[in-house]
Amino acid sequence: MTTLANGNEIVYFTATSEDAVYGIELLDDTNAMVRIFVDRDTVDLATGAAVGSPFNNPDNLTTGADGSIYIVEDQEVPVSDIWKAFDADNDGVAESIGRWLSLGIPGAEPTGLEQDPNDPNRFIVNIQHPDSGNDALWEIRVD
Repeated sequence: MTTLANGNEIVYFTATSEDAVYGIELLDDTNAMVRIFVDRDTVDLATGAAVGSPFNNPDNLTTGADGSIYIVEDQEVPVSDIWKAFDADNDGVAESIGRWLSLGIPGAEPTGLEQDPNDPNRFIVNIQHPDSGNDALWEIRVD
């Protein structure tokens, strides 16, 4: 759960088969608003156009130390990506997304991402189903 610019809290969840991430903004004790946070119509930072089908099967979410939302796809290499969403005005709708990490190990699927609470430049990604048969935790450093 994160806090929006208006002070309301929001909970995000993935709709894997819809290729979308939704946000539920808690308006008060009894009311909430549901809206799309990211979907295939969201702008891709690499092209400036709608991201389209490269954004596929969002499955896991992580909130970074700075409040950024990372979206882990449920796919196998070579199309298995982790995206970073950019909500510049902090209104619960991302203006754009960009590929933050693409996996290149045959058969691998990312199944979770976590940022080290003591080191904002260190992430851990969980990998399952690599062709090697060795599931793993990988350290990612962003310096």
